[in-house]
Amino acid sequence: MAVPITHIADHIAMIDNGLLQTDGFGATYVVRGDQVAIIETGTSLSAAAILSGLDQLGIARDAVAHILLTHIHMDHAGGAGVLLQALPNATVYIHSMTAPHLVEPSRLLKSVERAVGEMWPIYGSIVPIAAERIQPAETLRLDLGHQIVLEAIATPGHSPDHLAFWDAHSRTLWAGDAIGIMMSTHQLAFAVTPPPVFDLPAQLATFERLGHLPIETLLPSHFGRTLNPPATALDEMYTRLTVLCDATLAGMQQTELPLAQIVEQLMPTSRPLHPALDLVVRGTLAMSVRGMKLYFERHPRPV
Repeated sequence: MAVPITHIADHIAMIDNGLLQTDGFGATYVVRGDQVAIIETGTSLSAAAILSGLDQLGIARDAVAHILLTHIHMDHAGGAGVLLQALPNATVYIHSMTAPHLVEPSRLLKSVERAVGEMWPIYGSIVPIAAERIQPAETLRLDLGHQIVLEAIATPGHSPDHLAFWDAHSRTLWAGDAIGIMMSTHQLAFAVTPPPVFDLPAQLATFERLGHLPIETLLPSHFGRTLNPPATALDEMYTRLTVLCDATLAGMQQTELPLAQIVEQLMPTSRPLHPALDLVVRGTLAMSVRGMKLYFERHPRPV
């Protein structure tokens, strides 16, 4: 099957991995120097699209040496085990605090099922990975050749293990979910703050940290190069986070959290969306409200 591929730079291509059965939502980035790395795997259901994309790019399966994961969430790391079955020379890099969940994923699967609610059937499953094929990513400095060096930057908040990857030579940042969701194909942007361990102060510190980088190309995993310049995109997503925060706090003052009402308030567009895309956007917003609510229940603000 042919999949959409976008060439972002001479050394960077983006495969639309069909994440959550939605076009324009999940990106797998292919970075080529002397060695080949891919960044993000989507879910296990994304693997076929990624392998097709590699074929379209003329990249042999045994040429992929590195799989970099920004964090443990299944829409970013869930496909790693399936891909490793087809990529015999690849090593997976993820933060050491959550690497064990790729070796023994049962607890992660249960947590994700609780977090994503009605979207669970489109998240696939996880094929366990042998520990020897996983390396810690938090101190990663991966030289691919041709002046392409991928460095890990701690970007917690969305999750405690979250890492972004930075190439100083091209001034490119692969942001994962560190700034939220900016779906360039659909021109939709919104904050994403999932339970159970979203951390608001850490997320604010991540915005501050990224604001000091001389980013020229900003690549969220959802999805593609930002339409606005990086500094503008960061400001926009900071604002969207504060709107989500305020809406959740206001809803928590009511007897029962008006989740559907808050989701409607936070919808990033008033135009009708394709049913599959609408499910993903509304489901992600509902998950984010629940995550923000849980954060404030654990960390009440002074009255």
